[in-house]
Amino acid sequence: MPFHRLYTAIKKVTVPLILAGTILVGANYHKQIQKKIVSVEEKINSSSQNFETQIAQSDKKIISLEEKIQGLINEDKSKEYHALNSTVQVTAITQQGRFRVSSGSIIYSKINEQETFDNYVLGVAHSFSGADLASVVSNTAMINVQKYGGVGFDVIAQDSFAGEVVLYSENKGFALIHFESFEQLSAVKIANDSAVENLPIYSKIFTIGSPLGLTLVKTNGELQVKNIQGDKEFWMTTANVYGGNSGGGVYYSSSGELIGVIQSCGVQAINAEIALPVSHISFFTPTIGLREWLNKENFGFIVGGKIEDKK
Repeated sequence: MPFHRLYTAIKKVTVPLILAGTILVGANYHKQIQKKIVSVEEKINSSSQNFETQIAQSDKKIISLEEKIQGLINEDKSKEYHALNSTVQVTAITQQGRFRVSSGSIIYSKINEQETFDNYVLGVAHSFSGADLASVVSNTAMINVQKYGGVGFDVIAQDSFAGEVVLYSENKGFALIHFESFEQLSAVKIANDSAVENLPIYSKIFTIGSPLGLTLVKTNGELQVKNIQGDKEFWMTTANVYGGNSGGGVYYSSSGELIGVIQSCGVQAINAEIALPVSHISFFTPTIGLREWLNKENFGFIVGGKIEDKK
């Protein structure tokens, strides 16, 4: 057979086979490409779903964190409200008819046999005495009670009561004042002696009192110095206090418990003729020994002692 005829015959057979093979290979390659595309799309969708899930989880964590922060804020406000509503303005009326304004903390409020409520306020002795406790100038006081509420710590109610000093502590400079009311009042929780003794320096504290005889004010600070010895044991804090804050409570910020009673603010000599108050220094007497003193004087019922001790 001539060569050109053989070539033509082979071409007629092989060309269709090559074309068919090419088409088959192309089809298989197209299928593989399609599979890869589908696989990539699935991965993208999976990644997108995972990303959306992560976003949703992050949103939940953020919301949870915000709720926890708000909870802590509300808890702090609750402690502050309780302390505010347990603080009173104490006005001592001297035998000369003069007034001495200080502050105090209600530490007891419970119903009595006459179905009124006995209230006991922890204040300061120097509001009722002269140079020393032996020269008491007054045993009577007006107790102004204010109730706070709302977002801005607004005064929503107030009332005044006649009170009487029933006990003094010469060592601590405390005064215990009694008055009656027709409803139960808010009373602070007193920290345990061991908790007060073990408070570290720089602990966060806050105070509440009636500076200059004005409405009650809360100020924040830190415990700076412990065990300053003088005629009494004093501790020092950076909380701002002024005249009228004496007798106001000092509270441990973390627990909201009463740890001391403000006695005075510090002064700094500028020169031989001028002395200016330093508002960032204040002194207080810790409540260490308060329970022991009240128990000894038969007022232990105030701090959880037997009711039979009540005078």
